[in-house]
Amino acid sequence: MKARAIVILLTAVLLATAAAPAPKTLADRYRTGQILLRADEDWMPNLPADLFFESGNIAVAPDGSVFVSNGKRHTIFKFDASGKFIKVIGRHGQGPGDLTNPGHLSILDGKYLVVGEFATNQRISIFDLDGEFVKIVTTGRYTSVPSP
Repeated sequence: MKARAIVILLTAVLLATAAAPAPKTLADRYRTGQILLRADEDWMPNLPADLFFESGNIAVAPDGSVFVSNGKRHTIFKFDASGKFIKVIGRHGQGPGDLTNPGHLSILDGKYLVVGEFATNQRISIFDLDGEFVKIVTTGRYTSVPSP
């Protein structure tokens, strides 16, 4: 009787696992840990893959858009939910909309991309989800240094 119950249980688990739908979008794959990022050589033929993915932090917007930071290029790459490249956000510099070593990314209120630039600028840059600059918030210190 015990062996029969185990066989039934294993069968139910296997059926449930087989019936689970595969992630459909890049955002779904990211949320389930099933994502592999690699450079598209047609998109940036002269850019080595290791440079493209250097320091890549990821944030996913409610619509499934994916944002990837690149500290060496001082930019953020935006992709749609299917993984298609949409645009580059920012450029190297110190002014509004410029980035220096963008790091941590997060989505605020489902409307804003928040970019931590702690290593050099001691600030947070905020963009809307279309990549338009909104504002800078100065942190006044390096966040890697504990508060006194």
